[in-house]
Amino acid sequence: MMKKKRGFSLFLALVLALEFLIVLPRAERAEAALTSSDFLKTDGKFIKNNSGSGDVVTLRGTNFGGWLNFEDWMSPAGEFAFDRTGWIASASINSSNAGNAIDGDQATSWKTATAQTNGQWFQVNMGYTGYFNRIYVNAAGFTGEYPVSYQVLVSNDGTNWRDVATGSGTVQNTVIRFMPQVAQYIRVVQTGSSSSNRWSVAEFNVFSDPTMNNTSLKATASSTGAGTTAANALDGDVNTRWTSGAAQTNGQWFQMDLGSGQDISKVIIDAGPSSAGDYPRSYEVLGSADGINWTKYASAYGNSRITVAEFWWSSYMRYVRIAQTGSSSSWWSIADVSLFSNNALERTGWSVSASSSGSGMTPGNVKDGNASTRWTTGAAQSNGQWFQADMGASIPFNQIILDTEKNSTSEQDYPAGYTVQVSKDGTNWTTAASGQGRRKATPINFPAVTARYIKITQTGTSANWWSIGEMNVYLNNDDLSMNSTYKQRFGAAAAEDIVTTHQDTWIQTGDLDNVENMGLNMIRLPIGWNELLHEDGTWKANAWTKIDWLVSEAASRNIYVLLDLHTLPGGNCPFASCGRSGPNPNEFWTNTTYQDWVVDIWEKIANRYKNNPAIAGYDLMNEPLIDYGEDTDDVNQKVDFYDRMYDAVRAIDADHTIYIAAFFDWGNIVPPSVKGWTNVVYEVHPYDMPNGKDWNAQNTLAEDKIQSMAVKQKDWDVPVLLGEYSLYHYDDVWSKWMGGLNAIHANWTNWTYKVKGDMNEGVGGYWGLYNSNSAPVPVINNDSASTITSKLQQFATSNFQPNTSFINTVKKFAKGDPWLATVPLDQTGWTASASSTEPGSSPSNALDWSASTRWSAGAPQANGQWFQVDMGSKKVFDQISFETKSTEKWDYPRGYDIQVSNDGTNWTTVKSGKGFGWKQAITFTPQYAQYVRVIQTGTSPDWWSIAEFHIYNEQMLSKSGWTATASSSDPSGNVASRGIDGSGSTWWASGAGQTNGQYYQVDFGRAETFNRVLIDAGTHTTDYPRGYQIQVSADASTWTTIASGTGSSPSVLVDFAPQTARYLKVVQTGNASNWWTIAELNVYGELERNRTGWIASASSTESGSSAANALDGNTANRWSSGAAQADGQSFTVDMRSNQWINHIVMDSSTSTNDYAREFVVEMSYDNTNWKTVANGEGTGPIVAVNFPITEGRYIKITLKHSSASWWSISEFRVYE
Repeated sequence: MMKKKRGFSLFLALVLALEFLIVLPRAERAEAALTSSDFLKTDGKFIKNNSGSGDVVTLRGTNFGGWLNFEDWMSPAGEFAFDRTGWIASASINSSNAGNAIDGDQATSWKTATAQTNGQWFQVNMGYTGYFNRIYVNAAGFTGEYPVSYQVLVSNDGTNWRDVATGSGTVQNTVIRFMPQVAQYIRVVQTGSSSSNRWSVAEFNVFSDPTMNNTSLKATASSTGAGTTAANALDGDVNTRWTSGAAQTNGQWFQMDLGSGQDISKVIIDAGPSSAGDYPRSYEVLGSADGINWTKYASAYGNSRITVAEFWWSSYMRYVRIAQTGSSSSWWSIADVSLFSNNALERTGWSVSASSSGSGMTPGNVKDGNASTRWTTGAAQSNGQWFQADMGASIPFNQIILDTEKNSTSEQDYPAGYTVQVSKDGTNWTTAASGQGRRKATPINFPAVTARYIKITQTGTSANWWSIGEMNVYLNNDDLSMNSTYKQRFGAAAAEDIVTTHQDTWIQTGDLDNVENMGLNMIRLPIGWNELLHEDGTWKANAWTKIDWLVSEAASRNIYVLLDLHTLPGGNCPFASCGRSGPNPNEFWTNTTYQDWVVDIWEKIANRYKNNPAIAGYDLMNEPLIDYGEDTDDVNQKVDFYDRMYDAVRAIDADHTIYIAAFFDWGNIVPPSVKGWTNVVYEVHPYDMPNGKDWNAQNTLAEDKIQSMAVKQKDWDVPVLLGEYSLYHYDDVWSKWMGGLNAIHANWTNWTYKVKGDMNEGVGGYWGLYNSNSAPVPVINNDSASTITSKLQQFATSNFQPNTSFINTVKKFAKGDPWLATVPLDQTGWTASASSTEPGSSPSNALDWSASTRWSAGAPQANGQWFQVDMGSKKVFDQISFETKSTEKWDYPRGYDIQVSNDGTNWTTVKSGKGFGWKQAITFTPQYAQYVRVIQTGTSPDWWSIAEFHIYNEQMLSKSGWTATASSSDPSGNVASRGIDGSGSTWWASGAGQTNGQYYQVDFGRAETFNRVLIDAGTHTTDYPRGYQIQVSADASTWTTIASGTGSSPSVLVDFAPQTARYLKVVQTGNASNWWTIAELNVYGELERNRTGWIASASSTESGSSAANALDGNTANRWSSGAAQADGQSFTVDMRSNQWINHIVMDSSTSTNDYAREFVVEMSYDNTNWKTVANGEGTGPIVAVNFPITEGRYIKITLKHSSASWWSISEFRVYE
């Protein structure tokens, strides 16, 4: 999975009850349950079974991310804290046991042994001055023994203390953030009391999150109290402050000029120890590039001394403004502000020096943010030259990157050899790493250290000078850093055991069952290179254990596995998702040894799995990226290595499909013809992460990528795989996306199966089919092996929350079911009301089909506010949508309950959740009701407003031409036809008590596509069927049962998989003394478009035939091409006006062999500019093509394959 920034429904109830038993994978080679007829190869733009000569197989699946490789945002890779070696812990009580809190064992603890009382304290002396801004006070398994309330003090000498944070504990692991501090001592003081719980600290850890240095920032404010200045808020001293000098009022502001544009992702504001109650009662954080045009990035209530404002995504700005939106008699005070930028350690204040410098090329150039300036030795490289940095205080880190300007002579000025030494005092040095530099960028990785000083010493010789354009230092939580630290701390065997514990927990047999139950037919398996190789490139004895197990388990469920080498040694992209965060280019691209290892890996994989039909193919590299702005040389280098791997695999395995990544996009790779590649699939990973909370952006991404896939299928004649993607919380966009991919036979695997992030977070939610596991992750460099193991065992899927809506959507499209259009209901006669309304506004504005008007609550969002619609009569629906005006995107509900009612008094909640962005569609199980109400369950200083509110359902089929029959009817005249006459005041009745076998049957007159039936007894409230089966038939002779159930109310609403049939029968399976009555039977699905006035044309027409014959409703005549099918033949329909459609049917009738062999379906507004909506291969005289609902006037079907048969269409039908 790509992170663009560095560091960047019924079965569900059963799932919750499943026990996920730990499986000991079998070590023997997997034997596929799939047979040779299931072997996949490509045929043009399709993947087909039977080695490419059989049926089209569209691969639809998920990724098992985080299993055989770690990503810290997704799986419990853990994080790094300050090294605690040499620390001394003490406490006000039981000080002799204080060391238990820093021993790495969460099963031991320091504890007060008595009830919590004000004044108790726990303290550490780190033995050195560190730079830190976050601590963990973790009670671990000592339930309830977290601090009731606390104060955090820091000191440089253990005598003079600074108050840096106050707050209350509420969970076992109390996470405390504060302004960056430089100190040696940390003390946590208990400020509350508890008669029932002791205070226990099982583990105490200290962290340093990268933040900007405020030294060069300039501050201004709307007003300033006497004796204070705005600059006080940037001086790093919590004992000085800026204050407003007056009571808090809406409109006050505090502003910072960063001096230049920076990416900002979070702002922390400290009101200060002397004015802890002067926090903003409510606020907005805005950013601007020019100080004139502002964008809002955060909005919330303040509720304590320290306010954390987290942005959705890192955003570029020069100016940051904190605006007061609340009011209080208290003044507004800011003692300090902290801004979070990129993941590199802040370099302002560093002192740098070197053994020598070239003229004008001073050491300070390495930290000026400009790679085109540089420090250089000014002489040829020689042993003993050095470069040193003093960071001002000790801080943990595990990577140094030495970078130079791209495409300059400096690219060759890398160190021929180096050693990296670190020190806390500048006197006592420890070697952290040694190695050889790399062209352009040298990433130096090592197990995490805590130090203040860094010295890089030249150990080689070269005629080139030694140059550094930029030097950055990082603390990465990536796969490489985790593994290397575990091996250093515990040894290779114990480190392997830790990883195995994670693997045996993260994915188990129950997870394979879940994938099977969703109807998915493929798992993309991301594999870390270090799952196979040791760090020296030698092979592990158990390299194949997990992979073989998964292949075997998947194959037994008829699920293919795509082997994805997700991480490569050295990192083949700069993201942590490639296993190692790094520069452009990361080391894989400059290290030929690593490249040789990868070729060897693929040769071994090809040799092991050749001829295995359970393997979908070989995904050679995940997201290969040499540079954010790859140029021609970069692309050529990447393509050449792809070609090398391709040749290595093909020399061993001539048959398995090879997957080639187009990353970032198609311009970063070449067509297969350039290198002569065959039997290949191209893979893309479309993401728009910065705009994750913007429905429009995600919808545009989905539409654009479907089109670009279709174009490449056509132009390059290759299949495509959408290997990773996320469309966030937009169920309707997900449906359009997967329906669109199915329509063009594009293969897909969502990223990913599970993530630990919360359902409502950007890194949780729809990133996983299962999400929301908040269990603490390992502290990689401090936790004991047993503590790490214990933490990892909390991440079985049974401890995650199933994303029910997402799973249901995936299940629907995994089966390849037709995409049935959900459309807004007619709002004529509807009325809207609300709990409150802004003066001059009206609830009816939300129903006027104008996004420029709105309803607004006229007050900040508060739990219990509501907006309600009366539709005038009962309707069937399964979705609502609401959106704000485009200028008021923060007015979405922070939380909601969706309720329905038949009388406006008695309500049923059908969906609950949190709002996600300014425009959102909420799906739920189908309802039949008159009233819909949205209740606000969140709070926000922003008002709640709705510019547009809509309610949706599938189209109700027209009953024109239908005939109804029944097993019996009421002798008084309530015959079967009355159940479909469109009048709720008439009805059909059985005329006798309900008995098993009674039926009610409808003949639609022709085949219809549908998936929902309403059986409404009307005013005969007790005459509903006590039990029922829904059956369908093509000929009224052979019937298939598609649904069954028990009636419990006057209206029985039944959903099932989409069906195409002419006949529908409802069979009574219950018994009751009541008659069985149907006032109205409604069927929902696709509504056929009226073809009156339409014009058809074709590229050629048989003599005596006419294209218009395909539109005349007469299956006895036809249009025919009059010649054998050939690539480029076309049939076009002008619908005479723009219309929304999602389904076409080409019926060859009695010309049973004249169906389209391979085709593309396109739509256009103007008959000039065309949009591909579907492609496929016909297999019989009726060719049905389904795709996401699309608007256009013209429909064109173009043949892409030849056949000796003519192409004939007796009837061409179009549906919405």
